[in-house]
Amino acid sequence: MTKTNVEWALEISPPWMVGPVGELWTSALGFWFDMQAEAAVQAVKAAQLRSDTFHVSALPLIGNERQMPRYPIETDDQYNLRLRGAFGTWAKAGNFQAIIDQLAIIGLTAEIWEQGQNGPSPLQDSAAIWDWDDDTANWSRFFVVITGHPYTERVWDDGWTYDDGGTWGSDATVEDVQLVQSIVTHWKKAATVYPHIIIVMDQAAWDLVSPITTGDRYDIFANRSDSAIYWDGYGKRAY
Repeated sequence: MTKTNVEWALEISPPWMVGPVGELWTSALGFWFDMQAEAAVQAVKAAQLRSDTFHVSALPLIGNERQMPRYPIETDDQYNLRLRGAFGTWAKAGNFQAIIDQLAIIGLTAEIWEQGQNGPSPLQDSAAIWDWDDDTANWSRFFVVITGHPYTERVWDDGWTYDDGGTWGSDATVEDVQLVQSIVTHWKKAATVYPHIIIVMDQAAWDLVSPITTGDRYDIFANRSDSAIYWDGYGKRAY
């Protein structure tokens, strides 16, 4: 059994240091060292996510260190669990599946389509070809299509006005849009850009008129289906 510093100090002290008065002084000195050692142990454990003494105030610090900021909907326990898997998560960074997985955490179902590719990545199991603007040589572009989400449509005659703090076409907040943009930007491959995040409002209608099934050039705003709304992405061209 490991001895405490109090026990060790009393054991090695000369007789005059373990008498009625000396013992108190020696014990106090050993106790001080014991407390320093315990403080060091607790300091190490405090930064360990699985520790029973871990404090939630350390979550943002560890999240910053691992470059995984907290999502607004996450509880302390959910964020703790996600941070535990940080190294495995980062191993998938730059893969389209990483984007899909991160969007799923905030409650969104997404597909990733690449210009000129058949089927959504990473599955690519469809004969359908995504053709946004006939520019198949521009290999670096991909499009995030959100097919499952909590947003509802907003139109001009429902009482909302320009510059009222909301967003165009849906009840998504500015913060909602910025969160999705930041997630996609954070986890995408460095050499790629995504001109748009497309929010499907009517799946059946979208399936009929999306860039997969129509010959229209979707870089022309007038050709875009009203069954979806279009958020700006990263690397958007001035069409």
